[in-house]
Amino acid sequence: MSELYPDSDPYGVANALTSAERAPLLRLRGVLEARVKPVLAEHWEAGTFPPDVVAPLQELRLMHPPELADQTPSALYNGFRIFELARCDASIATFYTAQAGLFRTACRVGGSAEQFAEWDPKIQSFEMTGVFCLTEPEHGSDIAGGLATSARHEGDQWVIDGAKRWIGGALTAEILCIFARDEADSQVKAFLVPREADGVTLEKIHGKTALRIMQNAHITLSGVRVPESARLQNCNSFKDVAAMLRQMRSDVAWIAAGIQAGAYEAALR
Repeated sequence: MSELYPDSDPYGVANALTSAERAPLLRLRGVLEARVKPVLAEHWEAGTFPPDVVAPLQELRLMHPPELADQTPSALYNGFRIFELARCDASIATFYTAQAGLFRTACRVGGSAEQFAEWDPKIQSFEMTGVFCLTEPEHGSDIAGGLATSARHEGDQWVIDGAKRWIGGALTAEILCIFARDEADSQVKAFLVPREADGVTLEKIHGKTALRIMQNAHITLSGVRVPESARLQNCNSFKDVAAMLRQMRSDVAWIAAGIQAGAYEAALR
């Protein structure tokens, strides 16, 4: 039985966490209990995201908490960080992992060493916020071969045209990580596009039930221009995108486990 989750971790998996790893999880739990849970019902009813929970979550610095100092956070810690968030609420977990999982992994795997070294401290502190923009109005599970958003190289710039859909967190993120097919070689590449760049329009998707308080957007890109420096230098085909996705799939499993744990604990109460 787990000390952290006595009702929902019967195999005691969390007992393998070190005391330094448990400390930020307990800090997170305190914030979720005091600042997040009390406002969830009203925002679920309204279909809105509670803006006042963002700063308390960011201030925890969960991606590399101070308790771990110079240590690299373990995969188990990263998993239970997601588990704890999802145990509270699926939308809150999805909001956080959009930054800590999807966007950060895209920059780490797709960016050059120099790019990631520059961006990662800002990503961890939420000074630089971003979202992962892959799915499209007509392409989801077939995105590898069907991705229709295009990019063409003109001088020292790229021009991007197309649309993305179901992009969680796009309405408030600073940066959109846009995946587009290069017209020159038909290979998929990735670009960091400012949300407020000329030619970018966003529309909130209404009428959701699943992940109801997570705000999803439809994004239209019309003649959007970004410099070569905004291209993720190590993302040169869908094979590279797949490498990102492989490293992020476990996040989804941890969210699912956390949701089940939260539901089970609620049933016991």
